[in-house]
Amino acid sequence: MIHIKKDQWFSDVYGRAIYLMDVLRHPEPAYLSMSSDEKDRFRQTQCDVGEVIRILGAHLDFALVMKWDGVIGWVPAAAVNIDADIHAYIPVESLGQSSDVFFQYWYATPYIWGGITRAGIDCSGFTQRYYYDVLAKSIPKNSYDQRRLGRSKKILEVVNHDLIFCTRKGGRGIHHVGIYFEGDVWHAHSERGVTCQSMAEFLANYEVLQVADIVEK
Repeated sequence: MIHIKKDQWFSDVYGRAIYLMDVLRHPEPAYLSMSSDEKDRFRQTQCDVGEVIRILGAHLDFALVMKWDGVIGWVPAAAVNIDADIHAYIPVESLGQSSDVFFQYWYATPYIWGGITRAGIDCSGFTQRYYYDVLAKSIPKNSYDQRRLGRSKKILEVVNHDLIFCTRKGGRGIHHVGIYFEGDVWHAHSERGVTCQSMAEFLANYEVLQVADIVEK
């Protein structure tokens, strides 16, 4: 596995993603020819079209990049347009959406592991977008990191916007997260995509690990 130490990172190099691209755990030239399941093991998140990313290093035809939320991974070097005029991440304003508008917009979006767009999104990408576009708060992409920011409470104390961290009952223990709102839980389901379930239905399928409101990082 290729690793570039922090003291070897490029200094002050930024660029924009030319197209929607997957951010990989390590460089993989054969990635595009892999099956969907194989790709899921390499993909950790994505960069959207035009997104500003920091370039940390290079190896063969890949660039090591860091996203605004701190996720580090590899993308095709040809997919990044380096811009010498950019010296920092360019903040994107929160959409300031209501919860209802947000949920209506994202409903039925397909599930993609690591996804962040309407083309496909995963559970933690969905909660990250919700906190930014509705609550104007920046939280990490990974559900484990989101959980570490949470202020725990009992399930009976759950209120709108709280996140519910859980694993599927009878499953492989994969970490999952959903958003509580008005008696329902909204989440990106691995088979159904973004969906809404009553709290009772959700609890029948998932084992709750933590209920929390999230402190902005």
